[in-house]
Amino acid sequence: MASAFPEKSSTPRLLSRERLKSFSLLPSRFLKEKFLNVKKKVSNGVSFLPRIGPFLPMSGTNEKLPSVLQKQSLFQVSPPELVFENFATQEVSEMVLSLVNKDKFPRPVKVSMERSPHFELMCPNDVFHIVPPGTSSPLRIRFTPDEMKNYCHELVCLTARERIVVPIRAIGARAILHFPDQLDFSECPVKYSTQKTLLVHNIGNLAADYQLSTQSPFSVVPARGTLGAGDTMQVTVEFHPLTIGDHSGSLAVCCNTGEKSIQTNLHGEAVDANIGLSTYSVKIGKTFINTSNYTTMFIENRSNITAHFQWKTFPTEEDENEEKRRQCCLLQPLKEVPPDNFIEEEDTEQEEGSSEDHTALLSYMVQEEMEKVQEDPMLFSDDIFSIEPMVTLMNHGAIDAPFTYIHTTANVGYCFKFAPEEGIIAPGGIQTIQISFNATVAGRFEEEFQFSVAGSPTSAILTIKGRVSEPEPTLHFNVNELDFGDISFGFPSTKTCRLTNPSPVPLSFKLRMSDDGTQPAVSSFDQIRNDSDPSWTEGIHFYVEPREFTMNPRQGTIPPQGHQDIEVTLCSNTVMEFYRTMLVDLEGFGSGVASLSITARCLVPELRVYPHMLLYDECRLKVPYERKFLVVNDTHLPGCYGLVPQKHMEDTPVFYSSPQPCGIVQPHSIAEIPVVLEVQTLGEHRTSVVIGVFGDERNPRSVVLQSTGRLADIYPVPRLIEFGRIPALQPNSQTFTLFNEGLVPRDFRIETVCKPHCYIIEPREGVIPTRGKIPVTITATLDDTGLVADTVQLFIGNSLWTTFMLVAVGTGTKIVTDKPFVPELSLGCQFRYEHYSPKFKPQPPKEKRTSLGYSAFQMRRFKIRNGEEPATALRESWDPAQPLGAEAFSILPQSGVLQPGERQQVSFTFSGHLNTTASVTALCHVEGGPTYEVGLTGEASYLSYSLSQREINCGFQGSIAPGGKQVLKFFYMPGVPGAFSRTFQLKVGGLDPENICLKGETFFPMISVNLPWNIEGNEKYEQLIKHLQQYSQRKKSVEQKKTQTPRTQILKMENVKPRVPDSGIVPNTQLQIKMVTVLIEEAALELQEMLISHLPNSFPDKELCQSLVKVELPEYVLDMGTVRKGYTERRTLMITNPGRMPVSFQVDVSALQGTGFRVNLDQIQSLPHRHTIMLEVCFESAHRARGDVDVLLPIEVAKGPTYNIRLRATVLELSLHLSGQGLEARLEFSPPALKMGWTPQWR
Repeated sequence: MASAFPEKSSTPRLLSRERLKSFSLLPSRFLKEKFLNVKKKVSNGVSFLPRIGPFLPMSGTNEKLPSVLQKQSLFQVSPPELVFENFATQEVSEMVLSLVNKDKFPRPVKVSMERSPHFELMCPNDVFHIVPPGTSSPLRIRFTPDEMKNYCHELVCLTARERIVVPIRAIGARAILHFPDQLDFSECPVKYSTQKTLLVHNIGNLAADYQLSTQSPFSVVPARGTLGAGDTMQVTVEFHPLTIGDHSGSLAVCCNTGEKSIQTNLHGEAVDANIGLSTYSVKIGKTFINTSNYTTMFIENRSNITAHFQWKTFPTEEDENEEKRRQCCLLQPLKEVPPDNFIEEEDTEQEEGSSEDHTALLSYMVQEEMEKVQEDPMLFSDDIFSIEPMVTLMNHGAIDAPFTYIHTTANVGYCFKFAPEEGIIAPGGIQTIQISFNATVAGRFEEEFQFSVAGSPTSAILTIKGRVSEPEPTLHFNVNELDFGDISFGFPSTKTCRLTNPSPVPLSFKLRMSDDGTQPAVSSFDQIRNDSDPSWTEGIHFYVEPREFTMNPRQGTIPPQGHQDIEVTLCSNTVMEFYRTMLVDLEGFGSGVASLSITARCLVPELRVYPHMLLYDECRLKVPYERKFLVVNDTHLPGCYGLVPQKHMEDTPVFYSSPQPCGIVQPHSIAEIPVVLEVQTLGEHRTSVVIGVFGDERNPRSVVLQSTGRLADIYPVPRLIEFGRIPALQPNSQTFTLFNEGLVPRDFRIETVCKPHCYIIEPREGVIPTRGKIPVTITATLDDTGLVADTVQLFIGNSLWTTFMLVAVGTGTKIVTDKPFVPELSLGCQFRYEHYSPKFKPQPPKEKRTSLGYSAFQMRRFKIRNGEEPATALRESWDPAQPLGAEAFSILPQSGVLQPGERQQVSFTFSGHLNTTASVTALCHVEGGPTYEVGLTGEASYLSYSLSQREINCGFQGSIAPGGKQVLKFFYMPGVPGAFSRTFQLKVGGLDPENICLKGETFFPMISVNLPWNIEGNEKYEQLIKHLQQYSQRKKSVEQKKTQTPRTQILKMENVKPRVPDSGIVPNTQLQIKMVTVLIEEAALELQEMLISHLPNSFPDKELCQSLVKVELPEYVLDMGTVRKGYTERRTLMITNPGRMPVSFQVDVSALQGTGFRVNLDQIQSLPHRHTIMLEVCFESAHRARGDVDVLLPIEVAKGPTYNIRLRATVLELSLHLSGQGLEARLEFSPPALKMGWTPQWR
């Protein structure tokens, strides 16, 4: 029987040597193998031995077979395993298995397969086949799945001496994690943690339960978890080498598919950080007994990392471990042989009845001592020598510098002592200061100490930071994890937790979120306020990572034995699974003293827009018409949508807009988007409209507005004649007007298409005068009930000019009687208390129709009971209800007699007609008694439909020969940066058309330099930057209003003075990037007309498309200022890639020849996204004449624009002139020549 995969057979099949080498694959090879078509796998010609069992006697044949070696197989099976992949539900798939007779004689083989609802052997089952020598016998296996899951089965082949089992598998749902083949850490400091983050995507169609593992010095987080189909997550790989040299490893990825694991090769090179000592041997001078002496050395950190150092007793970690093992061995005899006194005490206590086990107690004490040994950091310790941090004062001036320490008592300043406190430092000399610290309070501190220098206006300042520890306080959360579950993109979700302080002292805390950004996230409620925001179609462009988590309160003080409720709000702008940690930092104690895991999954709901084509039919030029789109949300998450506004051009044939373009659609609900259309030109128009879904910018919803522009010389008003609900067989009239705004009178004729006998048109024909109008009355006498729709045709002369619609809803009945009910119904003379029923003969209407009165055939159903008058019989009779809707109800019986205490059941029947709503009152008259009222209501709806299009364009057609194939090639050359989506339809024969969707996103390479722009005098740039500044200021003010209290805003307005940059200067890097993006988009839009002029099946020239790279950008300005002749000035610039693709660029250093300027690099290849590289600019004035130097340095970006940096400097040559008598020599220092620095400890 077939069962769900991955159930495995108990006997493993034989594998070739190649497959036994490794059960791990590189991710790229794994993807190639899993997406390879089954037929291609079979055609590779690789054949393995299937599972072969022992000899089984065969009954049913008396053939005598020659003797062969028992270990030799008579048959070869190809392929050894049948695997069905990429199948569809309820679709039939077939594969062929070949049985090859390798013997020299014909051999019988019995093929059998157990019955299965999914697998079928397409040949006689459980019978013998004779296979000639050297030939193959094909076997076809058919597979029909009923759902998208994994299946397994097996095929058994029995020969004269062996049993061959061929496994059959069908893989329908598979989890495939996309990892890179190799992760290279390059050069990293030894004994330092370097991390790289991978964005892993599950490109399969099944959730992956994964396990990640690696080897030291590599580690990975998270090590296990679940990733849904189509979701992404972040995986952090850490490289922490303990020894220098090359290190290699692998990151193994195992999923729940039962298949091979994949592995990513890891490589890193550990090097020593550029950290050195001033000397590697220390010699202390002669020292008297009971006195101390010292010498000084320096540790210098010339690397780009923060170095944490310790002075150790042993040179290597291996030596430390050896010493710890030695100390533990010294404790071991104590553990094995208890002291005699313990034995004596044990005997004594046993005699006294004590049960304490001194041996176990001693063992516990030894174990505790061994744990202390293992935790010992083995820091440097000696009875004679000690190592302490020192401070040095250095005099870089040319005269003696007397200094004095200024005492302070602020904060913890009184806990410090300095020796010496005063002295004189010779020119170029160094004075070592020894610091003593005696802490009296616990917590963090930061203190400034000043040394005054004679003749210097400012003091030398030394800043000391540190933390005094005490027993660590404890904080804990009331939950182990905050799980937000599924959240919608851009919709804030809030969870609550409690932070408790069980300690006896108050604790001040600060909360922070791991791996969270700094730029505020954008919520859907802010997004719907701006329909022109480019993020509807381009996504949110963050220049730094978004801050998606907010905590309230973020900091505070918890009293002893108290607690604080914390609200954690997640507003995600990233579609991914979140695994974050909220950390608690305690002021004065440490960071990360408590943590709380936070998980969530951000999704974008699938919103659908109806209809795909919104019909406006004929529209008068420049007259607005309104229709509505429906946005349907069938998911359990809210969604945010926005209609992208139209960019108006002078020649735009159709203008459209919306009074409510953006909104939020709640789960399992529908929202409306009204669209106002105004046609500008004659003819038929199909206008594409884009409706963006916030967070799903790669898949905008494209819909169409179809309209026809007509001149307004002759037209009817209104174009839709609605009769509403009218009774059948009764005349009812509506009026419309024909207008002629032309300069000549026109003959007209009006006809109806479907049921002309039901309508009387007055006048049916005539003449519309010049600039005049004619009222027309249509009288409808419907011959049916329900919805009636007809088309009215207007002929001008003998030509059909236009058509418009007539709609009515017929009510009542279409049956007439042989006796009239109106104007009165006469029943004649009748005896009292005797039942009389008049007889009528209902019949279809004749040519001359008589309408049926609203009181005909009324039967109502209800219950009535009289228990108050037992001696009197009551008679019931029914009066007709209101005319509107009365025909829809019937009552049985209509009259009757009730004896005292008797009850009568009355039935009410509602016969609903299409799209009707009825509400009437039934009156029950009791002879000699009151009249009772019964309210009756009923509703019924009708089905309607509309055609999405009335014209079908077959477009390009072709044919495919039987058994042949046709390759369709799609080429796309992006014109405008951003996301694009195109849909093509493929129609094959009489089958339904298939949609082919082409999606992607285009980028352009760009860089940014941390320099200002000079746009002075360029009106285009000034207007553009002014617009961008105003937009950014409005957006910033909106964000500040949300996060600031009124009091905070007042304080900021009072204390902060606005800083206005110089005119024509743009220092803001983000504004520069936005301006580059706008300039590129404007240039791309200008090329659109030229690109459209090319044939649909050809591409424009590369020179035309590459003209985008010739966009002229403003110049960066780097002014070195005044440089004294013979001096060299240096500036370090940061060149960043703010785009979303690697960028390559080249600095044209040839432009700097003979200018005195030079740079330290010329070409950069593939600078990654958001990476920065340093560019050092030097100006040497030694060989430059006095005056200004101005040079333009171009930076050419590959496949992008050219950036220019304007380099400026002014060479100044100083001269000294002395004149007069009685000159007094003066020596000034600016800035002061006294500098201070730490002398840290380093091993």
